Amino acid sequence: MDTKTAGLNATQCSTSDTIQAGIHSVFGDIGYYRAKAKWSDDWTLTLKRDALLGSAGFTSDFRYISLSATASSNPSITSELTVHTADSSFYAGTVLGKGKPVLATVRWESKNKNDEIHEIEGDWQTSYIRKRFVVGASYKKHHFQTHLEQIHTTPVNATSEYFIKDSSQIFIWDSRYRHDFGKSALNMQHVAVSVQSNIIGNSYRDGSTKRFMYLPIKSRLYYDNIQWENDLFEVDARGILAYGKMEKDNRRFFETLAPNRLLPASVIQVLSFSFLQMNYLIEADLNIAAATLGGYFNPHFNITGNMQITPKAGLHGYYTYNDLEIEKKSETTSFIGYNSETEWWFWSLESTGLIASLGVSLDKTSQDKSRGLSLEWNATQIIPIKTDLREKTDTKPAGKSSTKNPEGASPSGIFKNGFASGLAIRYRF
Repeated sequence: MDTKTAGLNATQCSTSDTIQAGIHSVFGDIGYYRAKAKWSDDWTLTLKRDALLGSAGFTSDFRYISLSATASSNPSITSELTVHTADSSFYAGTVLGKGKPVLATVRWESKNKNDEIHEIEGDWQTSYIRKRFVVGASYKKHHFQTHLEQIHTTPVNATSEYFIKDSSQIFIWDSRYRHDFGKSALNMQHVAVSVQSNIIGNSYRDGSTKRFMYLPIKSRLYYDNIQWENDLFEVDARGILAYGKMEKDNRRFFETLAPNRLLPASVIQVLSFSFLQMNYLIEADLNIAAATLGGYFNPHFNITGNMQITPKAGLHGYYTYNDLEIEKKSETTSFIGYNSETEWWFWSLESTGLIASLGVSLDKTSQDKSRGLSLEWNATQIIPIKTDLREKTDTKPAGKSSTKNPEGASPSGIFKNGFASGLAIRYRF
C-alpha cells in the first residue's frame, strides 16, 4: 500500500522440506524476508527489515505425548510438549521459546540537510521469553481449542552510534470452535491481545550511553471471525477493534524526545544553550475499527485420476474507520527564560470498498499416492469505493488552526495500492 505520505510493502520467498520416518519427522526451511514501512512529513521515518533466515527442527508423536523443538537463525529456539489421549479427543500442552532477534532497522531523515542532526539510523533488537499454554477437546462433531500466551521482552544494549530497545509485556488469548455438519463446517474465533511496552532510543559515544527517546505505549486488540464452508463455497465475517495510547512523562530523562542528547560533545560546546534545553513531550491516541463480509467460490475439477485443479474467486466488502490524535509540547529553556508551545493534530480515515481475490491450485499425485506436486497462485486487490481522509491542526499559544484533506486522500490510482500476490510450489516424496 502506498500514498504520498505513507507506505507499506512486504516480500517473502521461502522453501521448506520435511522428512518423516514413522512417528518422527525432521524439517527445515530457508527464506528471504523483506518489509518496509514509511511515514513522511517534514521528515521521513522508515522501518525496514531485510533478512535471510533459516530454521530446523524435529517432531515426535508418541501414543500419549508429542514433542517438538525448533531452532532459527533469528536467533531463537522453541520447544513444545503436548499430552493427549490416544485419539487426541483431549490435549494440553506448553510452548517455551527464547530469542534475540533484530526487529527492524529504524531510520529518521530530515528534509532540511542543514539541520545539525538530519539523519539517525539504528537497529531495534529485543530479547524475549515466550510462554504458551494450550488446551483442546473434541466431542462428536464439536472441536474446541483455547490458548493463553505471554511474551516478555527485556532491553538489549548495543555499542552502535544509535540503537533502539524495548521492555514489553504482551498477553494473547486465542479461542476457537468448530462444528462439523458432515459436508460443511462452522468455524468461530476470538482473539484478544494486550500490550504494554516502553520503547527507548539511545545514542552511544565514547563509552557513554544517553537516552534521546522514550515511548510508553499501551494497546489492546480484539479480533472476531465466523466462517461457514463446504466443498464449493465459503462465507465469512470478520471484525477488528484496536486501541493505542502513549502518555507523556514529565520526569527528567523520560522526555518523549530530547534531541540535544543525540549530539556529540564537540557540537554541544559550540551550540547555544537554547537548543541544548529543547525537549518534546508527546501524547497520542489511536483507534482502529474494521469489518469485512464476503465469501469465496472454489470448485474442484478432476483433470485425470490423479490430477486436480481448483480455481478460487473471492469478493468481500469492507468498512473501516481509524483516527489518530497527537499532542506535542515543545519546551525551550535558556538563560533568558522559558518558552512552551503546544501543537495538536488529528487525522481520521473512513473508507468503504471491496477486496477482490483470484487464485488457482494444481495438485498431482503419483499412482501409489507416495509422491505429490502442488502449485498454488493467488492475488488480492483492495478497491476503495469511498474514502474520506481528513486532518485538523491547532497551535497554542498562537491559536492557529486548520482543517484539510491531505494529499493522497482521494481514491485515485487505486489499482496501484493494496495489491498482494503469492506463489507456492510444494513437492512431497
